[in-house]
Amino acid sequence: MRSDSDIRRHVEDELRWDPEIDPTDIAVSVNNGVVTLIGFVRSYPERHLAEAATKRVAGVLAVANDLQVRLPDMDQRPDPEIARDAIAQIKNELPYAWENIRVVVKNARLTLEGEVEWNYPGPSGSGGPPRAWGGGRHQRYRSQAAGGTYGDQTQDRRRVAASS
Repeated sequence: MRSDSDIRRHVEDELRWDPEIDPTDIAVSVNNGVVTLIGFVRSYPERHLAEAATKRVAGVLAVANDLQVRLPDMDQRPDPEIARDAIAQIKNELPYAWENIRVVVKNARLTLEGEVEWNYPGPSGSGGPPRAWGGGRHQRYRSQAAGGTYGDQTQDRRRVAASS
């Protein structure tokens, strides 16, 4: 009998192999040969194909298909897509600090959490944050949008927990 980790790897490979399935937003977990599919697909046929692909893998005893169908909407992007784009942009803008930032997206609302170094030049190049924020040259920063306060005096760090 195959181990759960082998089954999981083979199911993920099978999902990637099928060109009619987009496995980007599908998570696979296995417990004693019982495979659970969790995440999102873009159509009902794709949901069925993911289940069928999982059943083809040797060692799968049962499948719990908890995939949700999110039909494409012209006005709204799915949360996982927003999260992937946000991470890509953060990696591009902050190549040395992106790993310290966590992205959370729920109902198309983006939240960033983490700590990064900050040396904002401030008003007239003073080397500090804008006067409205108060404090010295390097500060911990947590936005009021996330329920935090401005100007927590911690050296050489910027706390990012901003919602957009």
